[in-house]
Formats: sequence, structure tokens, C-alpha cells
Amino acid sequence: MPADHDPHAMVEGTVPDRPRTGTTLRVREGTLHAVRRRASDVREDGAGWQRLSLETDDLDMLAEELVAHGPNVVVLEPAEPARRGRAAAAGRADGCRRPRARRDGAGVSESATERLSRLLAMVPWLLSHQGVPVAQAAREFGVPERQR
Repeated sequence: MPADHDPHAMVEGTVPDRPRTGTTLRVREGTLHAVRRRASDVREDGAGWQRLSLETDDLDMLAEELVAHGPNVVVLEPAEPARRGRAAAAGRADGCRRPRARRDGAGVSESATERLSRLLAMVPWLLSHQGVPVAQAAREFGVPERQR
């Protein structure tokens, strides 16, 4: 490596700065620990909730992270992460609704990895629809009658 080579300067020159967006979240106490570590401000918001302020340079990534926490988080501002979070949740639900046909045409089959992925994607929806009857959840995710 040349003596005058500065790897930090090289990387900084190749990765463009992305604008940071301030975000305010309302989160249940005791949840979203990874998000809390990035918060610049945490304030009590009453009734077991706290208000977090943080900045992000990737709203899509933040939305994906938040949607996994279901009803434990509310995006107060800006509206963009909330919109992206709803889109991410809808995309996860859509992924759960598309069963893969078996090669022999005998019905639906999925690997353990695919099934685990589908089940984990259901968690945010189920958390935000607590108390929903099993039959309704099964319909929502396209589970065939014989598997209910």
C-alpha cells in the first residue's frame, strides 16, 4: 500500500453523503432497544409510552425496522416512515399470501426456511390485530381451509 494512501478519505470520497431526516417516535416503555440506542432524545409521554427523537439517512431501513415492532411504535413525524412502514408491512403480508406450488402439482409445499420466514412476517400483523379470530387471520394470509 502506498505510504500516502488514506483508506478513510478514499471511502468518504466514494460514498455520497445522504441527507438525514429527523424522526419522532412514540414507543412503549421497555421496547425498541436498538432504536433507543440511536435516539438523541428520550422523553416520557405518559401511560407507559416514551417519545424518541432520532435522525436517519435511510427511511426505508427505518420503516422495515419499525414495522417489526407492530403496535409498540407510532411514527409521529415525518409521515414518510409511517407510509413506508405500511408499505413494508403490506409487502410482508403479500409474501405470506403467495404459497409455492409443488413441482408434482399435488398442492402447496414449502421448506422449513420458507415457512419460518412466512410465520415471522405474520407477527407484526398479528400484534397489530390482537384478538383476531384464527379463521380471519387464516383468510388474511391465504391459509387453505384444510390447514386451519
